[in-house]
Amino acid sequence: MAAAWTVLARLVGDHGWRLMPRALLGRLTLQSYLTLTGLVAAAIGIGLSWLVLEHPREDLAWRPARCGHIGAAALLAPAAYVLAVAVAVSAALPLLRSEVLARGVQEVQRDTGQFGRELRAGTVGILLVWGIVVSPVVEELLFRGPVWSAIDRLVRILTAAEGDEPRDSEGLPASILNENLLLKLGRGLWRWLGSGGVATLASAGVFGALHADMPGAMGVIRVGTAVGLGLACGQARHRSGSILVPITLHVVFNALAVGTARRWFVVAGWRSYRGVPPAMIVAAGACLIVFIVLVLTRRRSPHARDRDAF
Repeated sequence: MAAAWTVLARLVGDHGWRLMPRALLGRLTLQSYLTLTGLVAAAIGIGLSWLVLEHPREDLAWRPARCGHIGAAALLAPAAYVLAVAVAVSAALPLLRSEVLARGVQEVQRDTGQFGRELRAGTVGILLVWGIVVSPVVEELLFRGPVWSAIDRLVRILTAAEGDEPRDSEGLPASILNENLLLKLGRGLWRWLGSGGVATLASAGVFGALHADMPGAMGVIRVGTAVGLGLACGQARHRSGSILVPITLHVVFNALAVGTARRWFVVAGWRSYRGVPPAMIVAAGACLIVFIVLVLTRRRSPHARDRDAF
């Protein structure tokens, strides 16, 4: 089901225009076209999931979300955005510099194609509907729904076949093993991978690969940012078990991306760092501080019911 839905979404997005009347197609912008085809693919995918899967709600993670998880996703999304963009731009910087020297800034910006032009100068209304509402919901329903669940189920099957308990082949005392920091970290990493970490990593990789639609350095930045977003949303699904939490994180992430592209967060005289406006960095830091304060406050409260955060 995960593979079928993924292929379906790609086919509808790439070839859906062939089935549209020319009169309608001529009136559509790229964002409105992506909105329409995304909704169609999501509707078909959900319908097939309900017909094929034995437990569709569980596999699609259609569960209620805790308020603490929703709030944590909203507060951590700015930090996730700043980190993802900064890392992606840093990785693409050598290639970006060589392309700018060889072709010029305007030629490099043209690599973003129609998508980039409409993102920077398209109609605000349809851009907000597509970028902040439709795109996050449609993509999370797929990538943190059946794709994440399928990978996680496969990992759990393979882990169960090999045996769940780690073995001490050297016969070292348990007290020595427990005091070994590296061993503790290794065991924690192994538990994280087996309980959903592999699904988070793999689904982020697939998510990034399907965003490889631009050439050159701009393509590297787009894929790198998508992978960073996928990792954050995968961890949100991992920790919360609900699709609503990664959707929340994705909505805020995309809102920041749209605002950055439209220069809503640019302050005169403040120079951007690695493609991130300084005002965004300040806001991300403030949200991170609020998140830490709330976590510490809840942990100290004896009546807190929703202590577990990301």
